[in-house]
Amino acid sequence: MSKHKDLKSINFDFKSKEFDRNKYFSVSKDAKLLEIFMTESHFRIKDDCMGELLTEGDLLKHAFDGSWNNVSFDTVNGILVGSYLWQVKVKSGRKDALKLSTKYVVAYENLLHHEEKYVELYFKKVARFATYPYFRSQFAIQSHSAGLKLPPLPSLSERVD
Repeated sequence: MSKHKDLKSINFDFKSKEFDRNKYFSVSKDAKLLEIFMTESHFRIKDDCMGELLTEGDLLKHAFDGSWNNVSFDTVNGILVGSYLWQVKVKSGRKDALKLSTKYVVAYENLLHHEEKYVELYFKKVARFATYPYFRSQFAIQSHSAGLKLPPLPSLSERVD
C-alpha cells in the first residue's frame, strides 16, 4: 500500500541554513520525468475588446505568472505528482482583453529514499520550467485560433539561487 503525503509549502529553500547542496543534487540526479499533461484550460476574449486585439498589436500589455500547488509524494514508490497553473492576461488600457489559464500535472519517479523537503523544492524549481513550453504553445495556438497576431510569450530565464 502506497503512502502518499501531501506536501505543504514548507519554509525551506535554497537559502535555508540547513540546505544541503548534495541532497538536492541527489534528488535532481535521480528524478525522472514520468508525465506532463494538461488538466484544465480556460481561454476568454472580451467581445468588446476584439477590435483592439486585432489592431493595436504593440500597444497591448502582456502579463503572465505561474504557481505550483497540490504536490503529493508517494514515499513507498518514490513518485512525486503536482500541478502547475499558468495564467496570462493581455490588457488593452485597463481592460483585461484576453485571459488564458492552464493547469498541468507533472509527475516524477525514481525518488525513493529522498527527503520530502528536497523533493518538494525540486518540484517547485523544475516544474515551472518543464511546463512553460507547453503553456507558451497553448497561448500561441489559442490566440492564433482566435485570429490574433500576438507576439509569443517570452522565454523564461533561469535564476541562480
